[in-house]
Amino acid sequence: MKNQSVTNNLDWISIAIYITLVILGWLNIYSSSLSSIAEETSIFDFTQIYGKQFMFILLSIPLIFIVLSVDGKFYEKFSSVIYVIGLFSLAGLFVFGKTIKGQANWYSFGSFG
Repeated sequence: MKNQSVTNNLDWISIAIYITLVILGWLNIYSSSLSSIAEETSIFDFTQIYGKQFMFILLSIPLIFIVLSVDGKFYEKFSSVIYVIGLFSLAGLFVFGKTIKGQANWYSFGSFG
């Protein structure tokens, strides 16, 4: 069997739709958090919600390439293990979840939550 590169196996239409949705979502967050037109803002202001979202978008890019570079047969082979891990993660929220406004929906990892 011939060795094919990863870029030949990618669904470029889905990737383009994903990138478009991420950009539009970030622009919505950015535009809704601006308080005044006269105010100077920077997209790299990490004290604002749009700056934090921009940072998470940039940090997710390497993760996207790792997930896309893994062969699909890996996910087929370990789908049941991934499913069980997901179930335990959800069940663990009842014990280890951080309660915010009466709901335990998030894990807290230090200052990251």
